[in-house]
Amino acid sequence: MREIAETFSLSISAVHRHKSHVSQRLVEAHAEREASESRTLAERLTELARFGQSLAEKAAADGDLKTALLGCRELARLLQIEAQTSGELQNAPTINVAIWQNFDFTRLSRADLDNVIDRAMAAGGRVPVTALRRLWEAEPDDA
Repeated sequence: MREIAETFSLSISAVHRHKSHVSQRLVEAHAEREASESRTLAERLTELARFGQSLAEKAAADGDLKTALLGCRELARLLQIEAQTSGELQNAPTINVAIWQNFDFTRLSRADLDNVIDRAMAAGGRVPVTALRRLWEAEPDDA
């Protein structure tokens, strides 16, 4: 208590008189601080998005379209972060494994080759050049 009294230029008796209720208030303040810091990421993002929205609207109202557009871009970025953290947007890395290199596409029928190419394209993969060449060179009656 002596240190507190000296730090704030108070008498020791004054510090002693306020000890009980100041201690309780310090405990309450600490609990309030922890509660405010423990806000969820979603709450913090929502608060930030509201603030950004108001700034973008103000910029648009002032005719500052460049700043308003930048505000929109940042809001979109916040939505992306929110979607990623909530699981609505999966941003997992994609691993492509090339199994085509030693495959002999000349053994496939035209229908099978079409199927391989369709499935590769649907999966967002690249169609191997050898498959395209085989399809191109195939006779119309190849089945």
